[in-house]
Amino acid sequence: MAHRSMMAGFLAGIALLGSGSAVRAQAVTKAWVSVAKGVDSGSCGAASAPCRTFQYAHDHVIAGGEIDVLDPGGYGVLTITKAVSIVNDGSGTAGITPTSGSAITVHANPGDIVLLHGLTLDGLGQGGIGVNYVTGGGLVIQNCTARNFTTAGIAIFAIATNHVNVEIRDSHLDDNVNPQNQASGLLYYPLATAQNSQLPAATPSVSMVIDNVTANRNNTGFTFAAANASGGGLHATIRRSSASQNSLYGFALANPGGADMGVIFDSAEAAHNGNIGIGVGNTNGTGSTTVAISAVLVTNNGQFGINNQIVSGTGNFFTAGNNLIGGNGGNAANNVNGAALTTYAFQ
Repeated sequence: MAHRSMMAGFLAGIALLGSGSAVRAQAVTKAWVSVAKGVDSGSCGAASAPCRTFQYAHDHVIAGGEIDVLDPGGYGVLTITKAVSIVNDGSGTAGITPTSGSAITVHANPGDIVLLHGLTLDGLGQGGIGVNYVTGGGLVIQNCTARNFTTAGIAIFAIATNHVNVEIRDSHLDDNVNPQNQASGLLYYPLATAQNSQLPAATPSVSMVIDNVTANRNNTGFTFAAANASGGGLHATIRRSSASQNSLYGFALANPGGADMGVIFDSAEAAHNGNIGIGVGNTNGTGSTTVAISAVLVTNNGQFGINNQIVSGTGNFFTAGNNLIGGNGGNAANNVNGAALTTYAFQ
């Protein structure tokens, strides 16, 4: 998938911050941040003397530490380089509003798990990516909002040879658009040496769970593009999630590369999208693509409800036969386009 200035923003986003001139205190297991009374200084971090920004607090806690929010406000862009939890548990809107680039960039080590809870990321039509995940062992996003970005609310670039676990739950990835119609609520797009000689070959193995997530009013709701992946591939489960009112696709799955891709939809919705509700293709690749849908609503999409372009012998599109697929493209013939779906029985 093409994305405007993707590599420029991406390379800028993964640049590590300099050490700076401030003297830092001994690392702690937990640091608090506050807009009202926080100060970025070597002694900050206690609830009584919080830090001001996420970045200073991140650099202050040990690997595996936690950053907690005391009050609502803006906490500045952040580059994460280690395992850490950032938690806003009912303190109002804890936000990041970048004027360019990414709100949060994750460039951690294999095995590092990053948790983001209760954050509001708003690109204001200028920022490129809400959460820019590059390397690490896993990413957990809970109860977050990523909106108004020009490339993606969340981007999983997954430059790694290790296994990566991604969980996104109870979150909103809405209103991410650009004039080229190339922005997504969620973008899975493993990068490789072919795009830039400074990057390693991408052979990621990614397991992904998406549960109770909306991706509405984007150019495309959810984009899974494995064009540059080989080896481990992607295995995703999408439950209780909605991709509606997007200008192009609700869910777009493209696998022309050499990796395997498997996606299960359970109680999901793709409705009122400009072109296609669920589109799947692997026309040029050697990897296997398997899709299964159960209790899925696909309706009122402009061109097709489902567009199944999986090449015979390279995968399959299964249906449990309990879906509601209708009212797409103006007539019944447009509910399912391409290869017929394969019905399987519940066990």
